Amino acid sequence: MLNHLINVTLTSMPTCLLLASIDDCSTESDCAAAIYGDVAFAKAISYASANEVLTQYRDSGIDALANLDGGHAVAILDSGRRELHLFRDQWSQGSLYYAQEHGGILFSSHLPLLIGLLQNSLEPNLQAARRFLQDGVPPVADETYFNNIHQLLPGHLATISLDDAATINLRRFHAPMPIGPGVEKLSFAEAAVQTRELLTRSIALSLSGDAQKGFTLSGGLDSSAIVASAHYLHPERSARTYSYVTNERGIDEERYMDIVIQRMQCQPLKIRSSADEYLATLPGATRAAGTPVNGTSHFVQYLLYRQAHTDGMQVLLNGVKADSALAGHSYYFVDWMADLWQERQLVELARIMGTATWQSSNRARKTLALEIARRFPERISGPLLRRLRPAARTHWLGSAMREYASDQEVHQDLAVSGRSLQNHLRIGLESDKGARYAEANGAAFGMLSRTPYLANDLNRFVLSLPSEYLISRNGEVKHLFRESMRGTVPDEILDRRDKIGFDAPTGRWLQEKPTEVETFLSRARELGVIAENSDATTIGNARAVSRVISYVEWMSAYGISLD
Repeated sequence: MLNHLINVTLTSMPTCLLLASIDDCSTESDCAAAIYGDVAFAKAISYASANEVLTQYRDSGIDALANLDGGHAVAILDSGRRELHLFRDQWSQGSLYYAQEHGGILFSSHLPLLIGLLQNSLEPNLQAARRFLQDGVPPVADETYFNNIHQLLPGHLATISLDDAATINLRRFHAPMPIGPGVEKLSFAEAAVQTRELLTRSIALSLSGDAQKGFTLSGGLDSSAIVASAHYLHPERSARTYSYVTNERGIDEERYMDIVIQRMQCQPLKIRSSADEYLATLPGATRAAGTPVNGTSHFVQYLLYRQAHTDGMQVLLNGVKADSALAGHSYYFVDWMADLWQERQLVELARIMGTATWQSSNRARKTLALEIARRFPERISGPLLRRLRPAARTHWLGSAMREYASDQEVHQDLAVSGRSLQNHLRIGLESDKGARYAEANGAAFGMLSRTPYLANDLNRFVLSLPSEYLISRNGEVKHLFRESMRGTVPDEILDRRDKIGFDAPTGRWLQEKPTEVETFLSRARELGVIAENSDATTIGNARAVSRVISYVEWMSAYGISLD
């Protein structure tokens, strides 16, 4: 049964999943063809040589592939040893999902494809549903929104015997990236130069090959740095950029996009959207993700990939994961403060807290407060967390969701002997947040999504640096990154302090469509997602309402019931 399920999966396997049967490969060229089905395309789009992967495995075994660089999700069927190996990169660039049923195992790098192969009914993960609806957070660890589908964790290996497919042997495959001690010998200026060189090298690798490539451009630092670096590397080329623009005050970044487009002589394509298009495209975007989605940024990204596909693009470069790679979130500042507290550098801690430029938005302040609360013992953090996130916020959830009532925070050990910031960055790099949706949107249109900020040498270097290089003493995030891009990225972009990134006017769109919104909420009440007396007012904010809409659409797409 196992072999049958593997063969079925192979018929629709995306190209981002390497797969081959060793016994079917008589030559290295045959191995590459077995993996990709198209050797020329493999050479154009692959980070790692398919030939090299199978040659290393054949000569030295599975452990020889533990240091494979770049984004990958790999499946190797060794019929001689009667084993199937599944593994993925440590930075979550290549997803890999699996399910066990009828004595066999199904797997795919694209969740919607795996869902289509299942014969058993889909079982919703209500604990994950509650976390999503309440706070917009994704499933934890190897969970998905389905109880009967799991994801292989980044950097992990699963080995399955063909004689016992019910048993999966899981282990950490890629060694965790070291986070210290810091590289104290490098000056800040020297570190900035090396950061630029490493990022430029990663972007150059992403641009290699003959596949048609484009760029998502939001006007923020992350995407602008990629476009500007590409222009630096290939000034003779005119980059194809894909951007989303809106007239909504506070989230429109068009003027920043235009600065990059003009300076780098790009060929721009800008997309606008509307409430009507949002509702009309929601089913397709939901199926592409395979999951409910928090907010409308995934929808915007879906539109960009769709347009790029129409234009003949095969690869899109994006700025995903730069915040984790280069310390871009304001709450990372708390990690540095935690280290100072742990080391009892109280004078320095007081000085920094008194001079830091704190983010002014309510959302940023709340996030910062939550990060502080997580670092206190439960007897202190418990009351503080309940005050910041009162249980009353969940009264609008359906009874099935409320059965999973848990105000307990998911704690992670962030303190590692004075390297809390670096450890938090590593945790962020290894999470699926962000990169998975870019990959899913690419797969929906037969494209690859490349994330230059996920590069082993760049990430290893940044994690070795002192905290004050990454975040300045006055609270400036991406401190080193900004310095490294001086002279390449326009100063107008480098000096921005707001943070947007493909944000859509969710609130206005929902207000424009009250009838359609109520239809979704009525369906949510029928399904038990929200309480019978709940409406948009009791839910409280547009983002939460959009999560309910997304969850209902996801249930509809896959015929899911909470019963």
